[in-house]
Amino acid sequence: MPIETNIDADTGFRTHTVTGDFSLDAVRLTLEEAYAHSDFRPEAAALWDLTGATIDFPTEEIRHLADFVGKLAADKAPGKVALLVSRELDDGVVKMYETILGGQSSKPIVVFRDMEEAKRWLFTDD
Repeated sequence: MPIETNIDADTGFRTHTVTGDFSLDAVRLTLEEAYAHSDFRPEAAALWDLTGATIDFPTEEIRHLADFVGKLAADKAPGKVALLVSRELDDGVVKMYETILGGQSSKPIVVFRDMEEAKRWLFTDD
């Protein structure tokens, strides 16, 4: 599977590392499994590392994913989510997702190109 998920048992912090080509169905399945995991904490931060992924989704699929995530997270506490990308093209696609989901959810979501910057934001209260 091109998405590896780790959930810290003490903090609930989630990392999702995506490599190669992946589908929106894989993202949906990953999220469903994470939300059902015994160590899942809705208030915990999450990092999606997309630096090793090939991102090529049509706009309509991005909208469907944002709708899915919005419904899945609707009754959960708003933990921060950082999306880490490595290329400008990926940045544009992911920012579109950030914008669409941001209109549907109170969950803070920000796109980054630097891992340390993403982690600082995730673990800083603001």
